[in-house]
Amino acid sequence: MDTIELKGQSFKHCYLNEDNMQDLAHLFLEIYGTKTEISFLKEKYMVDHIEMDCFGCLMYNQNDVPVGFQGAVPYRLEYKGKEFIGAQSCDSMTHPSYQGMGIFGFLAQRVDELLKAQGVKCIYGFPNQNSAKIFFSKLDWIQSGTMYHYGIATGSFPFGKILMRLGFLKSVYKRWRDGVISRQGKIITGLANSEQNMNSVTVVHDRAFFDYKRNALVLKMKNGTVWLSPGAQILIGDFEVENREMLVGLLEELKRLARKIGVTQLSFQCQQGGINQQMLESITPGTSTWEIGGKSFDMELSPESLLLTYGDLDTF
Repeated sequence: MDTIELKGQSFKHCYLNEDNMQDLAHLFLEIYGTKTEISFLKEKYMVDHIEMDCFGCLMYNQNDVPVGFQGAVPYRLEYKGKEFIGAQSCDSMTHPSYQGMGIFGFLAQRVDELLKAQGVKCIYGFPNQNSAKIFFSKLDWIQSGTMYHYGIATGSFPFGKILMRLGFLKSVYKRWRDGVISRQGKIITGLANSEQNMNSVTVVHDRAFFDYKRNALVLKMKNGTVWLSPGAQILIGDFEVENREMLVGLLEELKRLARKIGVTQLSFQCQQGGINQQMLESITPGTSTWEIGGKSFDMELSPESLLLTYGDLDTF
């Protein structure tokens, strides 16, 4: 490990690898109170769809206790017909006892150095309210747009949410729910990025991408194709329709599906200015959520051209 002094205190730091994943799991438990399986972290950071090392940096106090982390996950991106590797910033965290000491900024810079050394062309992401100020004011990120949320009520009684809270019925309900979904259309292996165009930087949604996402559910319905994640709400990662009228029809199909499985709301997140956001806005008003953006390590690539979908979020 290397050492660094911040605000008069000495810290140690090292890059993420297979041997220190347990320290990252410890941070999730300490900061968020959630038990995160090491196998899940390995699947997330030791990606097999792109042959690269783990991208992340851990910070430790003088007693070798982990107190901070900054991560990034590589994806294939496309711009003007050419593919390249970019990385999504994720899992930014600092223990409350050590916030305000510059740990987050230091770790982010270390991750940037690692990405550039590996030939990654840019870093991008969906900063939350706590990290956005630092990303955009201190780490040279450029804002590329705003995500808008569209919540559409289905008129259903929330029996799905109730059953998911009953441990002895949860698995039974999920099997039944998944069977109902599969009968509402044709399950397919993936969906090309609906926002892909020559003038925007988009994430490549190919077979390898959906294999990495693992439990992604893509359903081809009468009026269009939708990538969805059912739970307390039906989250929509991406969708493809031919026109606004077909979207109206797709929404009706999804609402019928939601009522069958006891879900009260469809939840869309689309970047302002994208084709899907414009169609949804013409049907129902949206609410701004995340400011998104990034930083380029390549002079020919502008982060202002980023156009992301909800499904691109690392936690989707």
